[in-house]
Amino acid sequence: AKEQYLDTGRFERLGRIQSFKQHEREICWELREAWDREMARLGTVSFPDRLIAARDHARRAPKPTYRSAIIDEGQDLTLVGMELIRAMVAGQADSTPVNDNILVMDDSAQRIYSGGFKPKWAGLDFSSYSEILKVNYRNSKPIFEAAKAVRGDIIVAKEANDDGAATDVEFEREENVLPELIRTPKGEAPVVKERLRDLVDNRSFCYDEVAVLTLHNEDAKDLVKYFNRVGVPCTNLQNLRGEPLGRGVRVGTFDRAKGLEFRAVFIVRVGKSRFPFGDRDKGVDRQLSIDGTEQPVSGKERELRQLRLDRLYAAMTRARDRLYVISDEDPCDEILQSRQRFQALGASLGW
Repeated sequence: AKEQYLDTGRFERLGRIQSFKQHEREICWELREAWDREMARLGTVSFPDRLIAARDHARRAPKPTYRSAIIDEGQDLTLVGMELIRAMVAGQADSTPVNDNILVMDDSAQRIYSGGFKPKWAGLDFSSYSEILKVNYRNSKPIFEAAKAVRGDIIVAKEANDDGAATDVEFEREENVLPELIRTPKGEAPVVKERLRDLVDNRSFCYDEVAVLTLHNEDAKDLVKYFNRVGVPCTNLQNLRGEPLGRGVRVGTFDRAKGLEFRAVFIVRVGKSRFPFGDRDKGVDRQLSIDGTEQPVSGKERELRQLRLDRLYAAMTRARDRLYVISDEDPCDEILQSRQRFQALGASLGW
């Protein structure tokens, strides 16, 4: 309701660093009403509205549609999405769900969207039968520790199911090949090509076991053009929704790689002029630091920076055996700080 939304004392806003004052909420509510009028005039609805309609339809059903539901990547689910799932397996909002009919798996460190919610808002309570999984089956310890160090330990949604960076992790893989941070004056793509040739020719890798990941779609498309020009077989992860990808290096964005894994991963375009912020981020302070030496200009920039770091963490942890972070300039502050952090601990990751 409008009154609840405008009452900053009643309406909790989780998973955000940026504050949202009452006068800003009033403006947002007016924009929402204008949006609804325009959508009605056009005779269409947005995807979030479709999701709300689906939830309401499921709640009106005389009995649940499904016996159980399994949700992966639960950290990126919205409240309405969770309410829809609950309605499909438990029926009406005032019904009591069975303890074993909803399984949610999430890793809060790999979230890619801002915002959060408490499960109880959706009529669910996992507190009495939840479990923290501590065994990492994909990454070697050096790869995981490198990704964790870059992401940092900031906890955004302290009241939600967000524990910040993962802790006390055990590793099944004993591979100890160190990640590499490569600062190159030759250009990032040529260095990727050289390392790819070495992996395929000398280390028994196949092209389709390797991914080259970047933040933006435009950079991924440029990489595909370059690989096509120099004769490296490749395919864009954007095509994953269509036919099988077939042979070739997987090229795509951090977001597109979520849920996937590869023997080797190359991370590119993370120089300080491009990541976390670059020319595409108009009005954002790209020099903002979160290490305590500088105060953030606003919660908005800090929140966006942390979301970008979460995306980078997700991309780095796609790697099983090899991880290369390549930049044609000094990398962003977080990567440099992670190197200093490990040096201070007396360890080295080859960076």
